[in-house]
Amino acid sequence: MPSGQIGPQPAHDGAVEAHLGWWAQDSPRARAKARRPLNRLAIDAACQEGDVAWANLATAYIGDSYAQGLSADDRINLVTCGDPTSYAEAMSCPDTEKWRKATMEEWHAILRNKTFQAFREQEYPNQAEASKVADSTDFKSLTPLEVPGHIKPIGSKWVYKTKLNPDGTTRYKVRLVIHGFQQAPGIDFSETYAPVSKLSTFRFLLALAARNGWSIDHLDVVTAFLNPNIDRETVFMALPPGMDWVDPRFALDLVVRLRKALYSLRQAPRFWYEEIHRFLLSIDFTQSTVDPNLYYGKGILLLLYVDDILLINTHNNSTESLNLIKQTLQAKYQMTHLGRAQRFLGIRINQTSPEIGILIDQETYIFTILERFRMVLAKAAPSPMDLNVNLDNNQCDDKPANKQLYLSMVGSLMYAALGTRPDLAFCVAALSRHNQFPLQMHLTAAKWALRYLKHTVTYALHYERPQHEDNGPPIGFTDSDWAGNHATRKSTGGYIFFGSGTVTDGIRASANGAVSWQAKSQSVVALSTLEAEYIACSDATREALWLQRLHQETSQHLAIRRRLPILSTIPIACDNQGAILLIKTGVTRQKTKHIAVRYHHSHDEQLRHNVQFHYIPTTINVADILTKPLPAPRHHLLAERLGLRTIMQPPHKEEGMC
Repeated sequence: MPSGQIGPQPAHDGAVEAHLGWWAQDSPRARAKARRPLNRLAIDAACQEGDVAWANLATAYIGDSYAQGLSADDRINLVTCGDPTSYAEAMSCPDTEKWRKATMEEWHAILRNKTFQAFREQEYPNQAEASKVADSTDFKSLTPLEVPGHIKPIGSKWVYKTKLNPDGTTRYKVRLVIHGFQQAPGIDFSETYAPVSKLSTFRFLLALAARNGWSIDHLDVVTAFLNPNIDRETVFMALPPGMDWVDPRFALDLVVRLRKALYSLRQAPRFWYEEIHRFLLSIDFTQSTVDPNLYYGKGILLLLYVDDILLINTHNNSTESLNLIKQTLQAKYQMTHLGRAQRFLGIRINQTSPEIGILIDQETYIFTILERFRMVLAKAAPSPMDLNVNLDNNQCDDKPANKQLYLSMVGSLMYAALGTRPDLAFCVAALSRHNQFPLQMHLTAAKWALRYLKHTVTYALHYERPQHEDNGPPIGFTDSDWAGNHATRKSTGGYIFFGSGTVTDGIRASANGAVSWQAKSQSVVALSTLEAEYIACSDATREALWLQRLHQETSQHLAIRRRLPILSTIPIACDNQGAILLIKTGVTRQKTKHIAVRYHHSHDEQLRHNVQFHYIPTTINVADILTKPLPAPRHHLLAERLGLRTIMQPPHKEEGMC
């Protein structure tokens, strides 16, 4: 992340346009190759006329020679999405040679790992003779495998993806993936579940590293799914198109039997997780009981997310343990050491200065979805939702919207809200209520949220290193909006937790960023504001207990009890004195005797000193942003208190300027 000013103000259109210039130059696909730039009037006209006009505009953008043989959808995707979605598109685009090179790298990795068996095993005088025949270009002496009549081979395809390297260059990746959707349960696979790390764990570790000045390294496992064997199931696969030039020996419509897992195979994630889990335990790592993808070593925290590994070195003055772990992992698996962590799951990590702390953002991802939905040139919005629009108006005679487009927009917004943008949590929750039958006003509201993302594209979640030692427990805030859903009259509850701090005035003393948050419609209709707040406190208590276990377990395994207290009570702030009184006393009265038992465990945890509820005024309750749409000034004020900062790039110097 470039250095610049950190402040609470959202990005202005000028800053966004400056970023757009950078984005056009750094785009890996046809935008950088185009001979004619896209014109805003042409884009607006094409949007009005529909997909046919967009396809024609894409043809003009990428050139007639590249557009030949591509469908209208492929041409639109080439401009709006960037990466090819089919073999035909990859072989017809300006970057064909780069995609061919990446394809060959993937194929060689598959052969090197002996991923499949293509021919029937035969008897040879010795192993050397067998290897010689198997590696030869003359396969006439080998007999192709015969597929049993009751088994249908599963198809496969090439998947193309561009990624940004830490130095800003573009990396072209191709994966051979199997059509997992064609697998039949009980025949092609049995168990498929494989756990992945929670994003809350990821952010908690970042906050912990920022407070203590720890470094974070990133390792990427190359072709991770090609490592485990699949001896338990028999899977036959048909090879994808393009084998005539990739490897002519296999250009005979061969059907192969998988020996090792491939991407998109239903059981591949489970096999890979079991494989690396056994290896980590064998090198003296201990698995967390809170998050199954978190492992503790000697002064090392290891976070696993499929094939991405984060290593946090808790020894500030020594890298001996860290280097030993890297060497051990790289000796077992083929890995790429990406150095200091800069990108993880599409989230950019800035840890350039221990004094500043760590900042995380999804700027690149946001630009991608703005391009995908053709909102790059849209007018920016000051807040995520329009206060004058009631999305729950079931008496509206509005027309139905394109459901596929709406779900795609909401899903794209959701990943931003789950990753680094808690200010979008309520907006996404409100839009998700209408996924089944979206109307035009809901689609307009989703576009409004995208316009807000353009306005705040430079927002980053900031985890500071405090001036004074601060290793206290996490703190939380909770709130609810009674009967906020006008259609069902259900309330919306929300909570947010920070890595550490105090709740005396609603502002974190350590100014540490948020690590966990939720905005969700409650499952029952609350009869009063007290009941709605009481249910919201119950949800917050469950999350607090999970964070408490994570905090205590981390301190125990790192043997730093003086710095991270083992016994820690999680303070939670609430702005309803009646709900707090009910939690503290546990006395049910006429208006609260009907509340379900499952919501009364907050009282029990308060007595056990696992949580401690405090009262704060509504005006300084930061969880207010998670339960209702707010005016722009208050929304940005609370967003700043959540730890969101604007990272402003310095303006580029124009030619002729001094």
